[in-house]
Amino acid sequence: MFTYLLRRLLLFVPTLLVISMLVFWLSERAPGDPLLDRVEAEGIQFLAGTTYAKQQETYRAVARRYDLDRPSFYFTLTTQAYPDTLYRILRRDHRAARREMIVRTGNGPSTMFYFQFIEEALRNGHPQRRLLEQLNVTSEFVRMQVLWDKLGEHDSGLAGTLEKVSNHVIARPSGAWYTPKIVWYGTKNRYHSWITGVLRGDFGRSYQSGQRVLDRIAPALRWTLILSITAILLSYGFGILIGVYAARHRGSRRDRWIGIGLFALYSLPVFWVATLLLLFFTNPVYGMNWFAGPGLGDLPPDAPFWQRFGERAWHLFLPIVCLTYPSLAFISRQVRAATAEALNSTYVLSARARGLPEQTVVWRYAFRNALFPLITLASRILPAAVAGSLIVELVFNLPGMGRLTIYSIQSQDYPTLFAIVLLAAMLTVVGVLVSDLLFALADPRVRFNRRAV
Repeated sequence: MFTYLLRRLLLFVPTLLVISMLVFWLSERAPGDPLLDRVEAEGIQFLAGTTYAKQQETYRAVARRYDLDRPSFYFTLTTQAYPDTLYRILRRDHRAARREMIVRTGNGPSTMFYFQFIEEALRNGHPQRRLLEQLNVTSEFVRMQVLWDKLGEHDSGLAGTLEKVSNHVIARPSGAWYTPKIVWYGTKNRYHSWITGVLRGDFGRSYQSGQRVLDRIAPALRWTLILSITAILLSYGFGILIGVYAARHRGSRRDRWIGIGLFALYSLPVFWVATLLLLFFTNPVYGMNWFAGPGLGDLPPDAPFWQRFGERAWHLFLPIVCLTYPSLAFISRQVRAATAEALNSTYVLSARARGLPEQTVVWRYAFRNALFPLITLASRILPAAVAGSLIVELVFNLPGMGRLTIYSIQSQDYPTLFAIVLLAAMLTVVGVLVSDLLFALADPRVRFNRRAV
């Protein structure tokens, strides 16, 4: 057993590292520009009316605060056509224009020189700033030619120089594009800064609010756990009772009606049920204002405990119903099938032949051996309890983990999103480990030997 646990724990760390790198890689390819988003989030609105040099100075200051002036990973696999310092182009649209032109031409040095020429003209305060800024994010030669013609109406010398420089860009060097190259950046990269902070228990600060990520997650996790744990307990409690009852009366009319009811419950879409419950049971227009509406109420934090408890419970009743009924239907069917099979086994027949009470036969012999489907489902409980339900939380306007996840994606709040994904991944691994241990407790015949996986 100890060897099995040790091997599982040794797989735990690389699994989380691979997941963290995958999420980080996806975030690097997400739409939008984190630098511009951070500038806007900090309330820096004066950039449009300032000089280009002042804009770049502001970008560099914000980028240093969030490590956006560093390469994304320890190394990169590229070709000889790409420069090693492309990551120093802070704005993503500027960097994309240079990368696309290198892809089109295979000429990295000349491409960088061409854009540096445009940057120099912008820093010197050229009067045709708008045209130059469009050229600074353009990599298509047809579009570039149009902009050169417009620029030539005001400054033919600069337009002609840009066109001459572009001729060197188009001249593709032989072999540079097809020669692979590995660039090693060392530990001064964004992923290393983030993952070392995670190991210290620091997930960084939210891009959206500026507060610590853990402080941002804690309130959402609190409400999600209240909803999820309550729904899980209700689902398992009533699901086991209904499943065992249906198994004991298998083939009867009661069993058939229970099966039809459970199938109907499992088929109802959660978003539809949540909307109907909110519409018909919280709306005085329909005369059934029985429960509280969306949200958690507006009681102050210093209100008496039981008053706050009653207010919150009244608001959470319908969301818990929406989270409970799909799991209840699924668990009941699983328990019914496993218990019905166990009731036909030889050891149950032997127990009945010895004259044991029916309750003892069902719960001690049949149900104990029907636990394996429930144990398998238990591996999903922990991540599901923390991940929350996006649909229910959005419909009922609850500040849980599901809503926080979607808001983090929409606002590109990657530190918060990384923390949520890592937490869910960690609990998934822990859930699998717990389910394996429960298998051993439920059935002493299960042994974790050297060949255990």
